[in-house]
This record gives sequence, structure tokens and C-alpha cells, in this order.
Amino acid sequence: MKLNPFKKKESADERVAKLMHERRDRELSFDEQSFFIEAIKENSDLFPQVQESSRCLNLLQAAAIETEVDDSFDERVLRLARLERGRTGIRYWAPALVGCAVACLVLLSALQMVLRTATPELNPFPGSESRLIKPASRSLELFEEPHLAR
Repeated sequence: MKLNPFKKKESADERVAKLMHERRDRELSFDEQSFFIEAIKENSDLFPQVQESSRCLNLLQAAAIETEVDDSFDERVLRLARLERGRTGIRYWAPALVGCAVACLVLLSALQMVLRTATPELNPFPGSESRLIKPASRSLELFEEPHLAR
């Protein structure tokens, strides 16, 4: 094990405080436990601190509220996760799908313009031409100048 030259050596009080907190989280080794007990015996001020710490932690554990979890809680959480995953998938792909639809419309419009004939039809409505079936019955012919008042 390589020692860190910049790390300061912890004092006995710091080590006791560290062990006092760690003994709740893990099982102390034999050396740590014997050091802790000896430090408490030597310093009578540490014993009330250890007792106070134990009392506080016991009160916190006693005050912890156990919640009742419904049997279908897991199923509901998984269903919501699946729904959210589906929604994010739709949100992710929606712009691409709209872009694809617009590109298809543009492509169809371009194909329609290219495939359309270049010459327009002369009469877009066949059979609707106007024709003279018979000549006019009277024709207006002026051989003389009309007599106008002078």
C-alpha cells in the first residue's frame, strides 16, 4: 500500500469520531473495536458523546415511517415507464415523419409537372365550340349615303 505524503495523519479524537459513525454502517475490525473501547476508557468525555449519538440514531430509526405499498405499484410504475418511453419515441420521430410526408408531396408534384404534356389543348371543353349553322336572314347593306339634315 502506498502512503500519501500529503495526507495528514488523523488524530486519535478524529479516528474515534470516525469509528463512532462507521460502527453503525459496518462491522468494525478487531483492531478498530479495541482502539475504540480503549479510547473511550481513557477519555471520559467521549462516552457521553457515544451514548448521545446512539440515542439520536435510535430515535431516528424509531421515527422512520414504514409506508404501505400497494400490490400493483410495480405494475403501474412499469406501465408509466413504458408509456413515457413510447411518448418520447413519438416525439423523436414525429419531425422526421412530417418531413417525409412533405418530401413525398413535393416529389409527386414534380413528377406531375414533368409528365404533363408541354402543349396546351386548344379547346379544353370538346363539343363546346360556337359555329354558325345558317347565315343571317337580313344583311345590312348601305349603297347610298344616309340623308342627314343640313
